[in-house]
Amino acid sequence: MIKKLPFIVLSILISHNIFGFDTIASSAILIEETTGQIIYEKSSDMPIPPASITKLMTLDLVYKKIKSGQIKLDDYVPIPYEGTLAALPPFSSHMGLYADMRVTLDELIRGTAVMSGNDAANTLAITIAGDIDSFVDRMNQEALDLGLSETHFDDPSGLSEKNITTARDLAKFARIYIRNYPDSLKLYHSQHTMTFPKEDNWIFDNHPNVRVRTKQNTNLLIGAYPGADGLKTGYIDESGFNIAVTAKQGDYRLIGILLGINTDDYMNGIALRAQEAARLLDYGFKDNQFITPPIPDMSQVQVWLGDKNWISPSVNGSVKIVVPNDQKDQLRSEYYLKEELMAPFPAGTELGSLTYYIGDKELAHFTLESPTSVNKGPWYKVAWHKILLFFRDLMKPKSI
Repeated sequence: MIKKLPFIVLSILISHNIFGFDTIASSAILIEETTGQIIYEKSSDMPIPPASITKLMTLDLVYKKIKSGQIKLDDYVPIPYEGTLAALPPFSSHMGLYADMRVTLDELIRGTAVMSGNDAANTLAITIAGDIDSFVDRMNQEALDLGLSETHFDDPSGLSEKNITTARDLAKFARIYIRNYPDSLKLYHSQHTMTFPKEDNWIFDNHPNVRVRTKQNTNLLIGAYPGADGLKTGYIDESGFNIAVTAKQGDYRLIGILLGINTDDYMNGIALRAQEAARLLDYGFKDNQFITPPIPDMSQVQVWLGDKNWISPSVNGSVKIVVPNDQKDQLRSEYYLKEELMAPFPAGTELGSLTYYIGDKELAHFTLESPTSVNKGPWYKVAWHKILLFFRDLMKPKSI
């Protein structure tokens, strides 16, 4: 029995996933970025306060404002009282902002992403929306627009335990965030340290004697784990230690969410969070294979009223999936096609779906679509097809 194994042997077995991967986090999920395929999950619909991972939504709205051309990275941003260090609770994570500072939008984004400054997040919120409450309304509208049905925000920094989300929602959002703002990984989230303030951040020469800090990125995997370049950590008492992590190795990027790592020791919690995130990524990269599976031979879809009689389906996007190393030979596929279509219709019209399984577990789902447009056929063909359809429908048995 397992309990009779020597402790060192048991530790080795667990570390090599002999019993299957698991995590001490209360909730977790690991997905492949290209397809969104779920590689691992544990209680991924459990509602938990995201803590400072909340700041990703704050940054999302800032990036949208930059894309619109209404603000620029080199703009100087006034520091409101709510965005100062003095307005934060004791021991709160901060950038170290004072009202008499000259700070650019770029520095505030960096202070939010790298230093996890609650003061920086509040300043960004007021810059974008005029006040924090209005900004929170925008956060919640954005969550609805993105389909994050289990997510609700109460502040832009993550300090409030009333911010609520799930690992599944966060993974979905992180995937959207990376796709919409890929430069944010290189410019901000992968930065190892940030030093603030600098001499030119002060408006007046007689500035207070404030200590210059060089703070390490709160994501300890940056610079330590191969390919890790984001995203954000978080901690409040009500949630425990959280992390949204991403890493790219070769052509594949993984996104992992770990929520609710609990320990009584703060420094131990920081270390455990990084350790569990590394283990989760290791499981994805080392215990699985990234493959391009064979696409099955598929029948064609009949077309009525068109200049073509049949149309062959094609897969929307590249077909790449993740399979466990020891289950590759169990991979199987199933496809579904519509029986017929009425012309005209454009290229990209949905024709059906293709799904890959291992056993009864669904691995990945792809949409099948028309590779070309189909125009309406000549008048005599359209007339003939309508006659055939009329008599076909006439011959169908009537339900009582």
